[in-house]
Amino acid sequence: MQNADGKTIRVLLDAWLSDFAFGDLLARNPFSIDFKSIPVIDAIYISHTHCDHLDPYTLVPLYKIQNPILLLPETAAFLQPLIQQNLPQAKIQILRHAKKERILGLDFTAFAFPSSYLTNEEDVMPLCIASPEEAFFFEADTALPDDPAAHEAVTRSVKHAKDRVFLSTRNELEALYASYDARNSDDRKRSLAAYKSKREHELSWEYERYAELDLACPFDRPAVRVLAGQGMVLPAEIDPGAVKLSAPFPLSDVLVMERRMARDAGFTGLHFEALKAGMELTIEKAGHAKPEIRTGKATWLTSSKSFPVTFENASAPITLAKPGPIRPDSRDADAQKIRFLALLNHRFLPFQTYHREEPLKKILATESPYIIRIRFGNSQANTVTDFGIDFGKIQFQELPLAERKYNEIYWANDLDDFMLGMQDQFSTTLHHLEPGTALRLWTMMGMPFLNSDFVQNKIAFHFERAARGLTVNDWMKDILEGRP
Repeated sequence: MQNADGKTIRVLLDAWLSDFAFGDLLARNPFSIDFKSIPVIDAIYISHTHCDHLDPYTLVPLYKIQNPILLLPETAAFLQPLIQQNLPQAKIQILRHAKKERILGLDFTAFAFPSSYLTNEEDVMPLCIASPEEAFFFEADTALPDDPAAHEAVTRSVKHAKDRVFLSTRNELEALYASYDARNSDDRKRSLAAYKSKREHELSWEYERYAELDLACPFDRPAVRVLAGQGMVLPAEIDPGAVKLSAPFPLSDVLVMERRMARDAGFTGLHFEALKAGMELTIEKAGHAKPEIRTGKATWLTSSKSFPVTFENASAPITLAKPGPIRPDSRDADAQKIRFLALLNHRFLPFQTYHREEPLKKILATESPYIIRIRFGNSQANTVTDFGIDFGKIQFQELPLAERKYNEIYWANDLDDFMLGMQDQFSTTLHHLEPGTALRLWTMMGMPFLNSDFVQNKIAFHFERAARGLTVNDWMKDILEGRP
């Protein structure tokens, strides 16, 4: 974007240029990045702390070549000392909610919108970048809530600009896993049909709500909306057959659906583009009835590791893992029990007691006692301990071993690794999870504000590895070689 002085400013959003996501254990497909050929970047913005947005394996090598200003949302301000320690040359600036900052001749405004439901992306802060003539709004991994104040704030940040561009992520991981998890071809068809119907309603509401709720609308006149896909698939190293099942709801289908939803809601001046991997997209005169949109090929990508992602309705399900922890090494079970009881009673219990949708009272009224079973050891040798809670003693305690129904089940090493920063909520990609069991504890551990120390441990752990010259490919190699 050109700033007030006519200088072109290049901003990198959510710097994740590695081949894998170290938390999700998924592959980024289909292009690898040549860091040395990346054009000069003036600023980097990190919208939140997930590994496909804040990636030490990208930041460490990138800052050896360049030194852009690093912009952090205030929801990640607790990581500033850690990041500064690992990137001492970086100038870090914190963006506060709804406070406009003039940086490099452009206005940057980030937003912290509260969600009405619990989410592991509570820390996401979308961003507006504006010049006197243009405004660019980056939703990151969130959608604006049905809150008039949120829409008023965003509309106000772009109101002055005659040219507006909106970049929206369309995360279809749920469809991806529905494709992987299906038992057969017919099951896959039913699951994906149900998913697409749900997404149709969700996307339709994104446009209908402006009239239904009388919300301020940032694209009430001609503008361009760019859709970016999640771009993550099961690594071919785990199951080459998964590649055939990795595009069940491609971005091209989302684009067609979203265009129709916007048109039906009366937004006929909103133009859409899908941002595909390897594409260089140039947008000019976004506020005109016919904006100038040109596509080309980015020169700083290499396709040496790419593989085609298709969707063929294959019948076999994908076997992600056999029973066992991701790391099967022997550990002190007694010490682990002490840590887990503290986790259950001092984090999980207060979290679930005042849960917005599933308070403890509601759970215990129908599922008492509530049992979390933990397996200590590995698939070759292990023991089981049940931790339970009921209205008789509202505190988790170890129960005598017995045949009983349990509500959740985990491997002790996986819980340990989560707390130490060597896994996160998305590491379930390679877990063997029993059908029908809940994931309430695992979900709680992924809440970024409640468990900011887990987040800090994770980012510190991978910064330390990156500083030693290790890459995310090394990380995945260790994980895959140690799988049960």
